[in-house]
Amino acid sequence: MIYLLLAIFSGTATSVIMRCSKSRIKSDMGMLAANYLACTLLAGYFAGAGELFPAGAGGALGLGLFNGALYLISLMLMQYNVPRSGIVLTSIYSKLSLIVPLVLSLTVFGEKPGAAQIIGFLLSLAAIVMINYQPGAEAPQVNGGLLALFAVDGCVYSMSKIFEELFGQNFSAQFLFYTFGVALLISAGMLLAKKERPGWPDLLFGFLFGIPNYFASRLTLKALSVLPAVIVYPTNGVGTLAAVAFAGVLIFKERLTKRQWKAVAIILLAIALLNL
Repeated sequence: MIYLLLAIFSGTATSVIMRCSKSRIKSDMGMLAANYLACTLLAGYFAGAGELFPAGAGGALGLGLFNGALYLISLMLMQYNVPRSGIVLTSIYSKLSLIVPLVLSLTVFGEKPGAAQIIGFLLSLAAIVMINYQPGAEAPQVNGGLLALFAVDGCVYSMSKIFEELFGQNFSAQFLFYTFGVALLISAGMLLAKKERPGWPDLLFGFLFGIPNYFASRLTLKALSVLPAVIVYPTNGVGTLAAVAFAGVLIFKERLTKRQWKAVAIILLAIALLNL
């Protein structure tokens, strides 16, 4: 359980750093590339310089390459959907994609949740919609871009579970090194193609963002090695959502609506049920 709690803390830290950086950076792609550089360096450190490409790690290499490409595709789909469908609907579809790894765990890997976990999962989905919903806002039509985001983010969530089932904790550091290394190469290539010149704030916040971003992925893998996915994914997703809401209130003096406070209460109930 400690791995899961630390993963939630790391995910919350990434959101806080992202929030702090918004008014200070000029190059989103520069910050993204610096983030992936920090992640790659950390992954290389934990793997060990002489163990980046060990014998028998071919499968981990293939999954990591695919996972890194998915990371960038997810980002581009977010950038595509936000101006067209709004941040609210885009966020809901991204968060609801945790359904994909849960269905995978139930149908392929044979996990069997209890009644409490099923109720907790359903409450998690309801809370995700509630905390992002804005009464009176015009609801854009669901389109292919949103469905693509749902599918890609679902695959991103699923890759950790697939890797854990195939390899356990063997080559986990290498898997993350390959994942973030590919994402770094692609984002750096895009940065060069756009001819952007990131400044020091972009690089600094990118590195600061990359540290908890790496540990969020590493700790999720650790959590999946000791807990079933039907507990890890929804608890991590809605737990981070609730923690970010509290951070917004305490750090940035944001105000939550009554609906959002109700959603936070539902999240806490859902987490309790998921971990019974």
